[in-house]
Amino acid sequence: MAGGGGGVQGLRLNVMTALYLPILLYAMSTYDLEGSSLVLTQDSLVPHAVPSQSSLAVGEEFEAPIYYEILPIEQQGTRQMGGVDEEDGEGGAGDPDKGAFEPDVIIDEEHSPSGMSYDESDQVIRYNTAEVFDGESSDVDTKELSFRADIIGQTVEGDEYTSEVEGSFSVFRPVINVQSNVPPQLFADSRNSLSFNVQGVDEQSLRLSDESTGVTEEGSTIEWTPSGDTTVVNVSYEGPDGELRTLGEEGFRVRTPPPPTVGIRETGEQEFLAGGARLSPRDDFELVVRPDDTYLQGFPDDAQYTIGSVRLRLTRTGVAPEEVEITADQLQDMYDQGRSDALDEDVYRISARRLFNDPRGDSMQIIIADLERVNYEGQSFTVDTDLFQDSFSFDAN
Repeated sequence: MAGGGGGVQGLRLNVMTALYLPILLYAMSTYDLEGSSLVLTQDSLVPHAVPSQSSLAVGEEFEAPIYYEILPIEQQGTRQMGGVDEEDGEGGAGDPDKGAFEPDVIIDEEHSPSGMSYDESDQVIRYNTAEVFDGESSDVDTKELSFRADIIGQTVEGDEYTSEVEGSFSVFRPVINVQSNVPPQLFADSRNSLSFNVQGVDEQSLRLSDESTGVTEEGSTIEWTPSGDTTVVNVSYEGPDGELRTLGEEGFRVRTPPPPTVGIRETGEQEFLAGGARLSPRDDFELVVRPDDTYLQGFPDDAQYTIGSVRLRLTRTGVAPEEVEITADQLQDMYDQGRSDALDEDVYRISARRLFNDPRGDSMQIIIADLERVNYEGQSFTVDTDLFQDSFSFDAN
């Protein structure tokens, strides 16, 4: 009879009743029994091998406890189950080493995986799945296995009989699939999010742990800020028995976030001015910080930038250069919120004529003193000046 199926819940209710039968049988074994005095038969006490898990990751141990189902009383008769002594055939209720629910269980090796065994003390069929895929092609990721065993009992009259149990289960290779907000790379000092799914494993039972920070998340998604140049995420899951089992690990390179583009353009335009172009100090212009498009899309809360200060220098022939500094506070007053929101960039509208006593010259130079990126936690990180243009020269005539 196959183990498992829709009747398992009812079966286990029957088991609760069956647990009390050995006490009754032991008491009755001290009396002379008539052939019809015991309502327990070969056909009424039906064994089942019920797999603890129907699907296992390779390397896990398969277990199928032996349960017994008691059929309705109208089907019952006069036999009880007991063990059979291999040497003299004795056993049954009077055998001190064998109880009513301790028959001999013989694995049918022809119809079962090699190495499957029966644990007599726990009354469980066991099988280590570690070598299931040995010799198989790498594209085979699931194997269906079946098993069969003989349950050998003895009647009160001393007659031996055999019942059969069978079942099936599947073993799979854990194939870890990763989804990232910017696959397949992670960025330092940014809110990274990775989602994992593993064939045959419930997402709710997954546990993800990052080696670089020790951050651990239950479920299929880990959201964190990795440290260092590389990191490894360990993927494990909690089995039905509550034990945590490792499925594998995924390594990732942690990159420096791409720098933004900094440029100068005429007010209301979208194209940046090339170096050497004309920019009149008597006209307003825009200083723009434009985040990398891909980084902004994946990390919108990390692609925020602030400028520390800006220096403007006007030069005229025969006159010493005139220089003014725009502080961070002054820049905030020049921030064009409407343009910034519309274009997904930081736009500062600068009026040089309000800063210089005599806004005339042969050339104008604009120097960005420092630029910082602000991440989702409000932390600031200086952007290397080698990664963006921090100085601009224009013809001011």
